[in-house]
Amino acid sequence: MQMGTLRLFCDVVETKNFTRAVEKNGVSQPHASFLFHALEREMGARLTVRDTAAVSWPSVSGPRLLSLKSFQVLVADQLAPLFIPETEGE
Repeated sequence: MQMGTLRLFCDVVETKNFTRAVEKNGVSQPHASFLFHALEREMGARLTVRDTAAVSWPSVSGPRLLSLKSFQVLVADQLAPLFIPETEGE
């Protein structure tokens, strides 16, 4: 499970709009769909009901994952600035 995929999932849920989440994450719609479906396969559950108008929950699986993943994304976002990128040859 990649952090970018988790961030995309959190943004889809937060905005309840797949297109806005895709724009926020800077990925193409087809790639985002691929990542989202891969996450659902990995979790073994359909996480949201999607149509052309909105996103909603089908079961308890989506909110459970969101609460765990939101925490992980928050922690990762807070940790990232603490690390200085290494340059080659150092």
